[in-house]
Amino acid sequence: MPVRTSVSPSRRLFTTSTAVASAPTGTDSRPLAQDVMAIASLRASIGSDITLIGDTNGAWSSDEARVALLQLAPLGFDYVEQPVAAAEWARLGPSAIAVWADESLADPSLREAILDSPDIVGTVCKPTMLGGLAVSMRIAMRAQGARAHPGLAVDRASTMTLPFALSIHDAAAETPDGAALIDVEGVVTTWSALCLRSVALGRAIEREAARAELAAGELVAFVARPTSASFVLIHALIAGGRPFLPIHPRLVKSEIEALIAAIGPAHVLDEAWIDDAVAAACTVVTSTPEAAAAAAAPCSEVGWKGGIIADDERTLAVLASSGTTGAPKGVVLSRRAFAAAARASQNNLPLHQGSRWIACMPLAHAGGLSILTRALVARSSVLLMPRFDVGAVAKAVSTHGATHLSVVPTMLRALVDESGAASSLSRLEAVLVGGAACPDALLAEARRAGLPALATYGLTEACSQVTTQPLSDSDRVAEGDSGVALVGTDVAIFDEVGGRLAANREGLIAVRGPTLATGYRHQTPLGRDAWFHTGDWGLLRTDGRLVVLARRTDLIVTGGENAYPAEIEAVLRSLPGVRDCAVVGVADERWGEVVGAVIVSEPDADLEALLAAASTRLAPHKIPRCAVAAEEALARTSKGEIDRASTRARYGASLVKARRISSGIAVGRKDVPFTTT
Repeated sequence: MPVRTSVSPSRRLFTTSTAVASAPTGTDSRPLAQDVMAIASLRASIGSDITLIGDTNGAWSSDEARVALLQLAPLGFDYVEQPVAAAEWARLGPSAIAVWADESLADPSLREAILDSPDIVGTVCKPTMLGGLAVSMRIAMRAQGARAHPGLAVDRASTMTLPFALSIHDAAAETPDGAALIDVEGVVTTWSALCLRSVALGRAIEREAARAELAAGELVAFVARPTSASFVLIHALIAGGRPFLPIHPRLVKSEIEALIAAIGPAHVLDEAWIDDAVAAACTVVTSTPEAAAAAAAPCSEVGWKGGIIADDERTLAVLASSGTTGAPKGVVLSRRAFAAAARASQNNLPLHQGSRWIACMPLAHAGGLSILTRALVARSSVLLMPRFDVGAVAKAVSTHGATHLSVVPTMLRALVDESGAASSLSRLEAVLVGGAACPDALLAEARRAGLPALATYGLTEACSQVTTQPLSDSDRVAEGDSGVALVGTDVAIFDEVGGRLAANREGLIAVRGPTLATGYRHQTPLGRDAWFHTGDWGLLRTDGRLVVLARRTDLIVTGGENAYPAEIEAVLRSLPGVRDCAVVGVADERWGEVVGAVIVSEPDADLEALLAAASTRLAPHKIPRCAVAAEEALARTSKGEIDRASTRARYGASLVKARRISSGIAVGRKDVPFTTT
C-alpha cells in the first residue's frame, strides 16, 4: 500500500510524484457539476503531465462518493484522499478513482480494517494528527506490508535515521495491552508492564553502577540466559542507554574469563543480582493510569534517561566475535545499527501487533538479540524458549499463534524430520534460516513440507541479516542463493586486490550500510560509509541475489555455532602428550560440519583421554567429535602455519570414517588402517 506523509514544516519521509497539484473537491456546498467544471478548466490549463490529487476531508457519504468519483475519473486524478467519513469506508466499495485514507486513521479502532481493505490503496500519515512520528511510522510500515500494491516504497535514507524506534516508552504508549513477551508457559507480559519493569530495573542498574563507580556509557556484561529475566534486563539496558556485553550461557568458565579479559567490560552483573533485581522490578503494581505514568517517568536522581534516547551512534551492545584466530573480540553495534536492521527486516517481512516471533536462538548472538529489537520496533511479540525443541516450537504455533521463527540449518533439519509437527508448523508465515549455509535440498524439502523457509546471509558486524530471500521465494525451487540485500544495505563482490567485480564473478563479499558495526572494541572505528570486507567468498547474480560459496577462511560452522580451529588447537596443544595438532571441519549431515582433530601425540598417549580432557575447557560445539592420530608430521605452509587444505586431503576420509553420529567422540587410531583418498 503506498504511503504519503505530512510533516511540519517541510520534511518529507516518503517519495511522491515530483509534480503534484492539489485540487479541493467537495469541501463546500457547491453542486458537484461546478467542481467538475472548475477542475476540468484546471486540467486544461496545466496539461496532462501534472498529477491531480483530491481531498474531500470526508465530506461525502458513500453513495455521493461513488457518483462523484465516477464523474471526476476522466479528469485524470491520481487519487482522492478521505472521500468519505470514517464510518462510511465499509460501504464505499470499489471506486472509479483510487482512494486513500487520511483523517480516519486517527481512530485506532478502525486502522486495521482500513489497512486491510482491498478498496483503499494508500494512506496519508500525519504525525501531528496520529500522535507522533513513531505512531506514523508504525502505520506506514504496516501499510507498506499490507499487500503488494504497486506504488511508493519507504525512502531508505530517511527511514534509516528516524529516531526513537527503540523506545520502550513509545511502545507502551502505542500498544499498552499488546503482548511484548510470551513465555513457554503462556504467561504474557504486555508492553506497558514491560515498560514499568524496565524502568524499575533500569534504576536498580544505575544504583549498581553508582556503587561500582561506573561512568555513564561504560560497558556492563552478563550471562544472557534464555529467560524472562534476561528479556527484561536487555530492555532495561536499551531503555536506559547502558551498553552491554551479553555472554553466551554455554561458554565454560575459562572461556568467559578470556572473553572478559579481551573485551574489557567495566562491570559484570552476576546472575544472583539479576534475578533479585528483576524479581523486585516485577513487583511494580499501579492502580491508576496516573500512578503508572509516574512509575514510568525517567528517574533523574540516578541518571536514568529511558525513553528519550535517540537511535544514534551511541553503543547499544558489544557482541563477542572472533576472526580465524579464535581470539575473542567485541563487535561494537550502535543504536542506529539495530534500529536500521529492524526496519530493513520489517520492509522485507512486515510485522504487526499480532506477529509473534519464536526466540530460540542465543541472545548473545546478533541473530537472537535482533529478534527482540525487531519486536520493539514493530510493537509485536516475542515467544521466548529456553532451548530449541521441535515439540515446543509446534506448540508455540498451535497454542500461542507463533508466526515467525529463526533457525540454523540443523534446527530446520529437525523440524522437517518431525512429521507429526508438520500441520502446526505449516501455519508459520516465515522461517528464516541462517547461521550457516543451508543446502538447497533441505530448503526444498522444508518447503514441500509446508514450511516457508527463507535462506539468509548475515554476520555480527552487520547486525545479523545482510541478504534474505523474499517471502515469495517460499513457493520457488531453491536455487542456491541467500536472497537480495535488505533495504539500505549494499552488497558487492571484490577481487583480492580491491577491484569491484561484475555480476556472476566470484570474489570476496563486502557490505556497507547503516546496519554496520561502529568497529571493534579497542580498535580504530570502521568508516561510516566504507565497505566492510567480510572474508567470505561468493558472487552476485544479475538479479542481485547473493550466492555464498564459502564462509570465512578456516572457520567451522557447526549447527549454526562458530568454532575456530586456532582456539581449539591451542587447548589441545596444552595437554600433556600432544606434540602437534590440526583442527578441520568434517562434513556432517545433521550439523553441517563438526570439529575434527588430527593429533601428533606421544607413543603412549590415549586420544580418548586427551579429548575428554579438552572437553572440560571447550564449549560443546567446539569439542572435536572425531579424531585421528597423525602418521607423520603435519603439513605446513611456507609461513609455518598449519596447511589445512593438505591436512584435510590427507586425513579427511579417516576423520569421516571415525565420525560416529552420537554425543560421544569417535577416535581412529594408528593401528587401525584407514584408506585415505
